[in-house]
Amino acid sequence: MMDKQVEEYIALESDSLPHLTKWGFTFESVEITCSKCGKPTVDNKYRFIDYDKVTRVIGFGVCWDCNIVIKAEPMQLYDDGRYLVKKTDGWVELNWKTERKWLMKIKSWFKK
Repeated sequence: MMDKQVEEYIALESDSLPHLTKWGFTFESVEITCSKCGKPTVDNKYRFIDYDKVTRVIGFGVCWDCNIVIKAEPMQLYDDGRYLVKKTDGWVELNWKTERKWLMKIKSWFKK
């Protein structure tokens, strides 16, 4: 029987980068870090779900060193600079302009 995260990873149709949101933010790259060894994953897949003032990012990556598929914590990035990361105990609000400890690191810029 296949692991649920592996099944989700295989089934996910990945969006391409760069990704321009409806509200003018460009995702150039998305990095996912292995929860076991802390190294960046490879063969990443991600889905961007755009709304008028928020974009939700869902991602998976493969860590070949640990031989696992990592499901990154879902996040939502808002046009006013807030982002929410879903943790086991609920959504945690952070500010992407100052916070740098993301499971998913975003390198991007505004195009307005």
